[in-house]
Amino acid sequence: KRLGGEENNEKALELLTKFSADGKIVDPAISGAIGDCYLDKNNIDKAKSYYRKAIDSKNTLIAPIYIERLALVLAENGDVNEAISLWKKVKSDYPTSDQAREADKMISFLEAK
Repeated sequence: KRLGGEENNEKALELLTKFSADGKIVDPAISGAIGDCYLDKNNIDKAKSYYRKAIDSKNTLIAPIYIERLALVLAENGDVNEAISLWKKVKSDYPTSDQAREADKMISFLEAK
């Protein structure tokens, strides 16, 4: 567990879901962090949902991070085609991001599966 155990994960989830900032950076980051908590709880569907909320912000700092995380979750759970699509999206929509620099390598890896 990334947060140091189930109790800490529950507390983080409780605090994050109560937090409201109405910010173009903070809100998507909070959605992504909630997704991380659900991933730690092995609730893949909720994690994907919150990652998509962070991605939908189209924030150039936050969205690429959660595109990467969502793509990794999808690939790990057998949805390789959607994962490849997300890597292509990060490459085209966020070409200067750290994630875009890894996109070709990840696409090649997934296509070889």
